[in-house]
Amino acid sequence: MVTEHAIVRGLVLDGNRSPVAMTQPVIIARTDKQFIPGLLQDLSNSPATLSSSLAQTRDSSGVLKLFQPVHRVFQIAVLQIDCDSFGAPRLDPTKIDSLGLVVRRISVDTPNTIERWSKQDSKIAGWVSCTDAELDMDPDPARRRPVATSGNAIIDQHLPVPSSGYAPYSESFAPLFVAPPQLCKQIKATVLYGLIPVTSVEKSEVIPPPSYDPTMVQQHMPYFLQLSTSPVQSSSLALANRVVTYSSATDTFTSSDPDADQSTVPDALTSLINILRQLEFELNAFSDNFSDGVALFQALNQFTVQDSNGNVLANLGDFLKGAAKILVDKQDGSIQMPDQWPRITDDQSTSIALLFQNAMESRVKDLIAGEARYEVQDPPRQYRLRAFVRIKRPDGCPPVLLWSAPSEPFTIAPWYDSAGLPPVKITLPGIATLKNLKPNVAFAMPPELFNVLQKDAKKTLKGQDSSGGGLGIAWICAFSIPIITICAFIVLNIFLSLFDLFFQWMLFIKICLPIPVPKKKRP
Repeated sequence: MVTEHAIVRGLVLDGNRSPVAMTQPVIIARTDKQFIPGLLQDLSNSPATLSSSLAQTRDSSGVLKLFQPVHRVFQIAVLQIDCDSFGAPRLDPTKIDSLGLVVRRISVDTPNTIERWSKQDSKIAGWVSCTDAELDMDPDPARRRPVATSGNAIIDQHLPVPSSGYAPYSESFAPLFVAPPQLCKQIKATVLYGLIPVTSVEKSEVIPPPSYDPTMVQQHMPYFLQLSTSPVQSSSLALANRVVTYSSATDTFTSSDPDADQSTVPDALTSLINILRQLEFELNAFSDNFSDGVALFQALNQFTVQDSNGNVLANLGDFLKGAAKILVDKQDGSIQMPDQWPRITDDQSTSIALLFQNAMESRVKDLIAGEARYEVQDPPRQYRLRAFVRIKRPDGCPPVLLWSAPSEPFTIAPWYDSAGLPPVKITLPGIATLKNLKPNVAFAMPPELFNVLQKDAKKTLKGQDSSGGGLGIAWICAFSIPIITICAFIVLNIFLSLFDLFFQWMLFIKICLPIPVPKKKRP
C-alpha cells in the first residue's frame, strides 16, 4: 500500500536522507518582505542555508514563540515527502492529490488532549477536543472513510457500530504548497511549504452558557439579602426614618434632619446608591422588558419596608425602584427612608440568590462574544502544527491520507509584544511647515454633536448650559492628519510625564536618541 512507501517529514537540512524517519516540521522565521521568494532562493542554493533562519525565539518557560505579521515576522513550515525505501528517493509530486496544514491547540485542563479548530456545517464550533484515535482523521468529513452500515437506518440504530464524536466536525486548515518542479529536481527533494496561520478573525459561534458559583452570588448580593451567617448581613441602613431630597437646581442631596450636617448626606448614601446601581444597571431589575429582572423584582416585592411606628411605606421592590429614580437617575423629588431593611430568612435568601444568579447569567450572555481562534490568554496557550498529504492510488480508489509528526509546542506572541526588530519610523513635519499643510481628512457631524462642541467649556464645568441652540444643519470639519498626530504626540508626552511621577516608567516606554544630521553647506 502507499502508506507503507511514503513518509511526510521535516525538511532535511544536513543532506543525510537515510534512514527515513518521521521528523518534526521545520519552522522557518523570515523577516524579508518577499519571504516566499527568499525562502525558495535559499532552498535553491542549499537546504542547509535555512539553518540560519530557523525559528528560535522562546518565552520565559523555554517554549518556542511565533510572531504575528504585525511584528513583521513570518513563520513558514517546511517539509518533504519521500518514498520509504532504500536511499529515500523523493516522491513524484504528480502523485499528490491535495495537501494542507493544521494548527491544533493543547488543552489546558488535560494537557495530553489536543483540540482542533472546527466547524459543524456552516457554524464555527471553535476548539473541539478529540481523542488520540481521532487525531489522524481527515479534516474534510467528505473524504473520511465511510462508517459501516447495514443499509437500513433503523437496523443501524441497534448495531453496536462505534462512531467518532468528532465525526460531525470539519477542521480548518491552511494551504500547503509543493515547491517548483525544477527546484525539487535540483535539490533532489519534493519540498512542501506553507505559511503558518497565527492570526484569525474567526470566533466561535458556540458560546457556553455562563455559570456563577452560588457562594459568589451570595457575596455579590446586597448585604441585607445575604444569609444570616454572612459577616456583612445587617438590617440597618443610613439616614433611617429621614426624608432624603434631591434638587437638580443645586445638584445636592439633603436630609430632613435639621441637626444633620448636610454635607455628609452624599457620603451616607454611597452604600445605598451602589446597591441601586447594581439592581438597575447590572441586573436590570427595574425593567419590564427583562424577564429575569421582573422575576427578581417580584420576589423583592414580597417584603415591605416600614417606618419606626410599624407603618408600611412600600413594598421593597417598589421602594428600591423609587429610590433609584431619585438617588441614581437624579430626578427631582424626595424619598422616605424606612426604619430598617426587612429581615430575610436563610430560605428566602437562597431563593433570591437563585433569581440573582439567573439575572446575572442572562445579562452576561449579552456581553460575551465567542472565543477567538488565537485569543490572548494568561498564561499563553500552546499549539502544535501538522501537515497532511493525500496521495493518489494507482487502483483508482480514494487517495490515502498521510500525516506528518506534530511540531514542537509553540506559543503565539500577542500583538503588543516585540520581535526585536527596529520600530516603524513616522516622520513628523517641522513647525515652520505646519501652516502650509492642507486638510486631508474630513469629519461629518450631526447638528447635536456640533452644538455640543460649540459649548463654552468654563460654563459647562459650572453646570451652566451654554449650547445656545443651533441652525439645525449638519456640519463637515476638515483637519490635517499630521497636525492631529502632533497634537496627540504633545498630549501623550504631557500625560507620560505625569504618570512617570507615580509609575517611573518613562525610561521603558520612551527612548529618544539623537540622529546626526549633515550640516547644510553655506552658499
